[in-house]
Amino acid sequence: MRSILLIVLFVVASQFVLADGVQPSGSGTETDPYLVVNLDNLLWLSTTPDVWDDNSYFLQTADIDASDTENWNGGEGFNPIAYWNLPFTGHYDGQDYEITNLFFNNADSFQITIMGLWTYALNSTFANIKLTSFDFSVPTISWGICGGLAGTIGNTVITNCHVSGNLYGAFAGGLIGYACNGSIVSRCSSKVNINSQVTGGGLACENSNSYINDCFYYGIMDTTSGNCGGLVGVNSNSSILSNSYSLVANNPINVHALVGLNSGLIENCVWSSDINSLGACFEDSTSILTNVIDCTEAQMRDVTTYTNLFWDFYGETNNGTEDIWTINPVLNNGYPYLVALEQSVGIDEEIGSQPQMQTALFNAYPNPFNPTTTISFDVAKNDRAELSIYNIRGQLVKNYKGFTEGKHQIVWEGLDKKNKKCASGVYFYRLKSKITNDTKKMILMK
Repeated sequence: MRSILLIVLFVVASQFVLADGVQPSGSGTETDPYLVVNLDNLLWLSTTPDVWDDNSYFLQTADIDASDTENWNGGEGFNPIAYWNLPFTGHYDGQDYEITNLFFNNADSFQITIMGLWTYALNSTFANIKLTSFDFSVPTISWGICGGLAGTIGNTVITNCHVSGNLYGAFAGGLIGYACNGSIVSRCSSKVNINSQVTGGGLACENSNSYINDCFYYGIMDTTSGNCGGLVGVNSNSSILSNSYSLVANNPINVHALVGLNSGLIENCVWSSDINSLGACFEDSTSILTNVIDCTEAQMRDVTTYTNLFWDFYGETNNGTEDIWTINPVLNNGYPYLVALEQSVGIDEEIGSQPQMQTALFNAYPNPFNPTTTISFDVAKNDRAELSIYNIRGQLVKNYKGFTEGKHQIVWEGLDKKNKKCASGVYFYRLKSKITNDTKKMILMK
């Protein structure tokens, strides 16, 4: 597969941004860091290129509600920090404070786009950042590379960072879009619902010559491509993925449990075919898999599954001393989670429950198709939905009614409501309910 890096090299330099917001207190040194206390300070960081590449230090000192970003820049939302040709080279410690409801929507752009809270970070460090309930959208037509925390990182260390929200783009990773050049991602989690059209990963879209360890993903993925994985979309070029697991809650038919396409090393990782049916990963000839364990769902809730792989668990003395992981039957649906995450957010829904089902329409698969395709959708509690298929003229071809709470799949065989074969061409399928009216496109080929 062509590396994402080859794509991002064609990025057109962004327009110069005039400084806005309010400069935080502090001088930006290691001993006197900038103190980020509110959204105005975060805006200043995103619009002040002078501090992106001077090895500055930032310390977040309060929770930041970024809800107002939905109204910024004519509806496009927040301007990300740094450019591809002017990376962020500083250090940001969130001190376990949250940044909530950050919004970005570049739906009208036809340019190649990199998106995250940070666009591109080089030789940087990020620690203790909680980016929650964000909503980022980079259109497929722009071949957007997007991640929650950062679009691209190089030779960068990320520790104890946690993200949740919604992410849409061609190349999408819940925490990181593209990790390369010796980057390290450790003790991080992602509970991001991801919609990707080319390559997607619950934690990272692509991991190239980098190291990911002691991480987990727990969320919903919707994609039309097979190069998608619960943890990483593509694990390539001597990259290492270790001591990690993922749970793709909706079990899409084209998402591997751990890695979409692997040519690196996966070791001491856990997955369950009870939850994700496609398999751990698709391997090429250079793949190395060591102690990649297919468990039952019950075994994924059993601490011995992980201590047998020498994961560092709280209260266990036979495997390590750092107490990275813990497990509790009433938290995170009984699956392991990170000790630091419990200490920073407490016992709440951020780690405490399976993602609540929403009424949502997913991409048909395969698409284009011949002779059949599968249309998947969810219906939320107390909602009721119907699925309709239309031809390119807007004429109703097929209608399915009466869907209530739960996960549903319709296999369309290319037949109309009179069970006659439909002609080749473009068709639209619409899910309509009390709270949703969503339409997607599919192509029947003969």
